Amino acid sequence: HHSSSVSPAEQFSRANSKLPSGRLATYATVADACARRAQRNVVPDRHFTVDSARLLATRGIRLAPGGGYSWSTDPWLMLPTRLYVPKAVQLSFARRVTAPTLIVFTRDGVAGPILNLRVARLGDIGSRGFSLVASVAFGLATLSACAVPPLLASIGFGGAAARISSSLRRAALHSESAMALSRRIGAIRRHTFLMLDGGGHHPHMAQGGAVAEVIARWACGTAAAKGKGQ
Repeated sequence: HHSSSVSPAEQFSRANSKLPSGRLATYATVADACARRAQRNVVPDRHFTVDSARLLATRGIRLAPGGGYSWSTDPWLMLPTRLYVPKAVQLSFARRVTAPTLIVFTRDGVAGPILNLRVARLGDIGSRGFSLVASVAFGLATLSACAVPPLLASIGFGGAAARISSSLRRAALHSESAMALSRRIGAIRRHTFLMLDGGGHHPHMAQGGAVAEVIARWACGTAAAKGKGQ
């Protein structure tokens, strides 16, 4: 994540302030590694089970040098990127995509903190609806983060003010990320945006059948439209 309030130079400086340790946890068996991954996935997700971890293990487990097994994880992926791409360039890439594109979200995925605001009953929300909800959420969270903590502190609730301020800042960051993502989605000219009710961060594993059905239906519709010259 890159906040608009942080310059590329500062982002690069922050990214270089911490280096990965290079040490990966070792497990006696593949089953132990999968159980641990299910308990503490990178993105917290109730849909990510031991069975999901086993799918990853088919390509993501390796023998550890001293015996046992470890995940073949690139530790740099857990740190802020040092190669920040400016937002204008990100949008430029998105605008150059000419192929029909299917974008599938889930209500309980990474955008959950935004979509769960339930501003409205979000059925077929569409990318414009997603952008609107993200923008409203960002505005509300930012305004609240500026106004609520000082008000609480002024009436003697300093401890609560600090906790609420931290929560509101996180909410603002979540909504800012969602807002930036919605802009990139909107920049793809021939996109279809679909929202699944569930599936978490890995819907292709947690809800494989539902995702496959969505892709097949979209592909058939896209092929039919192409055949008609649309």
